Formats: sequence, C-alpha cells, structure tokens
Amino acid sequence: MSSALDHVRQAVCQSVAFDPAAPAGRSFTIAATDYAAIVLLPYVISRLRRQAPDIGLGIMALDRAAIYEQLDQGVVDAAIGGHLSAPKRMVQTKLYEEDFVCIASRSHPQLGTRGRRRSIDLATYLQLPHALFAPGESGSRRGVVDGRLDKLGGQRRVAATFSHIVALPLAVAYSDLVAAVARRVAHRLASPDVQFLEVPEELADTAFDIELIRNRRTQADAAAVWLRQEIPSAVGEMR
Repeated sequence: MSSALDHVRQAVCQSVAFDPAAPAGRSFTIAATDYAAIVLLPYVISRLRRQAPDIGLGIMALDRAAIYEQLDQGVVDAAIGGHLSAPKRMVQTKLYEEDFVCIASRSHPQLGTRGRRRSIDLATYLQLPHALFAPGESGSRRGVVDGRLDKLGGQRRVAATFSHIVALPLAVAYSDLVAAVARRVAHRLASPDVQFLEVPEELADTAFDIELIRNRRTQADAAAVWLRQEIPSAVGEMR
C-alpha cells in the first residue's frame, strides 16, 4: 500500500510545478547535526524565508541511527551534516569542507596569554587535558582526531565529554582544557576569553565534508528539488 501511495504522490508532484511565492501550504523538514544547526542553518533559513515566506519549516536533530529510514518514509526532506555514510539509495552531495582548530583559555597555564602562540605542536597537544564533543548518549571518548592519532602512534587524554557542543567552548574558556573543534563552530561560539590555535601539522588532514543527503525517489517532487537547490545557494551566501 505504501509503495502505491508513493507512486501516486510522485505522479502528482511531477504534474505540479512548485512556485515558492505561492507554495499552497507546503512545508519541509530538515534534519541537521549540531554543527549544521549552528553554522549553516541560519543562512538556509534566511534564504528560504526570503524566497518563500509562506512555506512551513521544521528543523529536527539528525538521528544517525534513524535518518535514512526517516528519509525513506518522507518524515525528513533533507539531511545536513558531516561524517555521514549514506546507503546507495540516497544521494549524497558535498556542500563544502570543514577543518579543525584548537581552542583554549586565553589565560591557559601552559599555553600562555593572548598573542603568544599561533599553533600548537603535537607533543604539547598530547600532554594537555582535552574536552570532546560526543553527540548523543553514546558516552564515547573518541573523536575524528583520535583516529588520526592512532595512525601516528599517539594518544590524547580526554578529560571531559560534552553531549551539547555549545557548552564546550564555555568550559574551555574557564579551565585548563583544550579542544579540537570545527573551525566555523569555534568562531561562532567562542567567547573573547578563548584563544585559537592551529592544530598540530600532523593533524591537518583531519578535515571533513559537510554534506546534503536526500532520498533518490524524491527527485520527481518539484518542491523537494527546489529545497535542495536552495541549500547550496545558502552555502554560497555563508562564504
């Protein structure tokens, strides 16, 4: 029955052009990681509101365990985030590349005060206590950086984990913790009490892609196609 309804829905969508100025009650749901919600969604929402002020928008947290089923069922129209591995039935489009920067308190006892350093060497990096953003309730004490350190034969000490990324820069600002954070997130969230240091050159290749995921079957939906075209346009405005 659901398959038959999908075919009917696609046939209707193919026959109706989408006019963002007169969307006839159309609404969209976007699933986004914390990163995407902080860095990219403000630009996406701004653009969508300008282009189609009468559409409805729903923003939900991207659940990595359920997102592909949600896309299959039409619960989600598009997903935005990093470190995603979509199955073949999905279309995965790179939006841009992101890298890491190290943040620490400007009065950090081992890193000195403002302006003293521009980068951090690997030996110092490994000696310091680290804060880690670990989304969800996995309790993991490992991130992307740790995978790279494994290959280098090094190991950092993760002293604190945070399930919400907004809390991490605040904790770093008033402690001896350091953290490797996505660069654009760091610049959006960090307070004046935080200094930025380039990560050790050995970790410079830990950059990752921010991607847009959609269900291949929605290609016939003119409104969904319009939405997916607007998201890369918003990335252009962000840059």
